[in-house]
Amino acid sequence: MSSDAEKTVQRMDEALLDNCRRQGLFKSGDRVIAACSGGADSMALLLFLLRHRRTLEIEVLATHVNHGIRGETARRDADFVADFCRRNGVELFLYDAVQEGIEVPPRPSEDWARGLRYGWFDELAAREEAVIATAHTMSDQAETVLFRMARGTGLHGLTGIPPRRGCYVRPCLCLTRADTEAYCAALGQHYIRDETNDQDVYARNRIRHDAIPALQYANPAAERSIARLCRQMRALWLLVLLRLLVGVQTQICVFLRKLRLKRLALRRLRFIVRLVVQRHLTRLRRALLGRRLLRIFLLRQTRGAHHLVDAGNFLLGRCNQLVDGHRRKIILPVSYTHLRAHETGRNL
Repeated sequence: MSSDAEKTVQRMDEALLDNCRRQGLFKSGDRVIAACSGGADSMALLLFLLRHRRTLEIEVLATHVNHGIRGETARRDADFVADFCRRNGVELFLYDAVQEGIEVPPRPSEDWARGLRYGWFDELAAREEAVIATAHTMSDQAETVLFRMARGTGLHGLTGIPPRRGCYVRPCLCLTRADTEAYCAALGQHYIRDETNDQDVYARNRIRHDAIPALQYANPAAERSIARLCRQMRALWLLVLLRLLVGVQTQICVFLRKLRLKRLALRRLRFIVRLVVQRHLTRLRRALLGRRLLRIFLLRQTRGAHHLVDAGNFLLGRCNQLVDGHRRKIILPVSYTHLRAHETGRNL
């Protein structure tokens, strides 16, 4: 391996490891099944996981889906992935739609193929008690956001592809498609080129071939800029969710107090509300801890004086107070007021 190739591999490995740690994608002992199509992105993902499985303390497996759309070419892809896994001692789960008795429509859409693929992934993750690692990159992120904008989307749509969703993790969102190709080239790893990606049959391909290059003409780092926007929108979306959740909990607690329910019944209902809110606050804590770049400042009034409070520290320090249904005023982000009944003498 040349010195340039070594530098490329080292840079990619450091970026991927840092992303995995910041996002908390893996924990010790995880069984990780890499979704591998045989393309540059998925081969780069599988190579990275195999090279660093001891560092990440994970077990690496793989899966490949033959949608039954591309005939002999699809079987060639499956054989390529199977051969790689056999040579590297990786357990492979192959799914063939035709052999499974799935009726393939005459003109299958992207949504149909995605539904088939993720249906298999869900079943496999549950059966093997594993997480599914997909090879979505920063380039996929940019295409997804532009596609959603074209169809019409709101704040949630601009959050893009999340680094983690349920049993799915996406370690490669910190790399572009060019990065994964360079990673494979530096390690001397061949990969499959899907001929359908060169055709403008699908809307996403037209975005990839026309819209993205036009944006890169204006800004060569357009994909990274869109990815940064997604991170910022995801943080903002979590803050909006927090406000809504706290508002719902406060209204429920006020309603319960008005009904003057018995103390035991009140505690039980508050406990249920607290569990629901805690689930979403956990996502907020992870987002704020994982993204140190998030520095939103809140304006807070205390006895007429204005103080700037760091949003991350403020929210992390007050999460436990937000889910308590007692009476006391707390000035929350976006000027929301919450009530507490005890600790009336403590300063915020």
